[in-house]
Amino acid sequence: MDPLLLVGTVAAYPMESLAIPDLERALPEGEHLPEEESHPDEEPLPEALCAMMMTSFFMRLLCFLALWRPDLQEHWKSLQSDKAFKSEKTMMCSILGIIATLAGTHIGLSGGFKATSSTDYFNYTLPASYSALFATFMFAFIAILISSLSAISWLHADRHYAREQLEQGGYCVVFYLLSIVAPMFFVALSLICFICATLIAGFCSQSTVGRVVATLLLVICAIIAMLIGLVWKSALDIA
Repeated sequence: MDPLLLVGTVAAYPMESLAIPDLERALPEGEHLPEEESHPDEEPLPEALCAMMMTSFFMRLLCFLALWRPDLQEHWKSLQSDKAFKSEKTMMCSILGIIATLAGTHIGLSGGFKATSSTDYFNYTLPASYSALFATFMFAFIAILISSLSAISWLHADRHYAREQLEQGGYCVVFYLLSIVAPMFFVALSLICFICATLIAGFCSQSTVGRVVATLLLVICAIIAMLIGLVWKSALDIA
């Protein structure tokens, strides 16, 4: 085709006819393009919470154990949107579920050993060992109870309610963090009592195998305690 003829043909049409049609007009009647989601500025952490974290070592330690963070800044950011709070809530419920599972395991082990008579290697009928197993059962039961109640509370909580609890400060913040820390504390006590019961039953038995197993368990516990001490020292430095 002759280039001059092509240019003349294009020039003969008005520019409006060559323009891209409006997307709003191309949509069916009653439908509109989705508006861009607005992202409001994030609200800073209230000054009362900042002061509480700066002045109280106990609060910083609770925050680290519950949220694995030295302060509430990141957790407060998660309360600014529903999507971020949903992820935070899912993580909390998962932690509480793991704690409840561990506590249930402790209940099963303590109940099984209490129902078992003295074996050739371990003697669980001793008063000290039996009392430690009973304490294992009780602490594990308390851990399951608290973790279940906390999980139900987190499942039905929304970010507005969580913000209201934190904004009140004081004991509300303490109970807010204890809903995660308390089950950890009781399940740790349950594990310690179970280890003590096993060590007592092993060292007080007449079997060499039982004493050797108890010694190995004691060495493993010492190594784990050293590792926990290092983590605890790091937590104190961060807090």
